[in-house]
Amino acid sequence: MLTPSATARGARRAGRAVLTRFRERVDAAGPDDRRAVAGVRGRLLIAAIFRLAGALAFDRERAREVQTSVEWRVGQPDGGAVLHTMVIDEGRCRIRGRPLAEPDLVIELAAEDLLRLVAGLEDGVTLFGRGRLKLNGDLGVAMKLPRLFRPGRRSR
Repeated sequence: MLTPSATARGARRAGRAVLTRFRERVDAAGPDDRRAVAGVRGRLLIAAIFRLAGALAFDRERAREVQTSVEWRVGQPDGGAVLHTMVIDEGRCRIRGRPLAEPDLVIELAAEDLLRLVAGLEDGVTLFGRGRLKLNGDLGVAMKLPRLFRPGRRSR
């Protein structure tokens, strides 16, 4: 019989394996592969990333006293954008597919850059410095976000 701690260890191992495979696929993606983030499939992929970020990568302990909202505008190759709002409150992260009246921070980036950010192949500071990530609102919130999530780490 499996104990709860053994089950949790197995789930973490499986999660790390999925993250490693995801990182490898994103890193190896060429221009044709990047078009896969367009259209309905791309929108579904981005929605899944946000659901998983809230469920798997969010560090509840570090976010215990944080109360904020972040609107993510993820640009699509067709010129449209996918919008997700992240509400962080009392150690919980809720994801909504609709905007809030006044989010604390708005982050805009291309779908391809979101994938690289989530996979741990790029960081927000680098994307911002290259003009590929735009911030509007409370920059203090932007500085806190990397500490509240455990993104994929580059394997060395």
